[in-house]
Amino acid sequence: MGRTMQYRVQFLDRSDKVVRELQADARSAGFPLLTAPPAHVAQVRVIYPSGYVSTVRLPGA
Repeated sequence: MGRTMQYRVQFLDRSDKVVRELQADARSAGFPLLTAPPAHVAQVRVIYPSGYVSTVRLPGA
């Protein structure tokens, strides 16, 4: 089986400090987004293998 793409998923607080960081492959990259975020998390950042960064502000944050 071939290598899968590796993603980094970061949970950030309101001051953009990383509260938690996870590594995920292409098959499980969405899993951290389906679980409850750590306390005081205001946004989630996904860093793609290409270097592209996608940031989502959580509702109520």
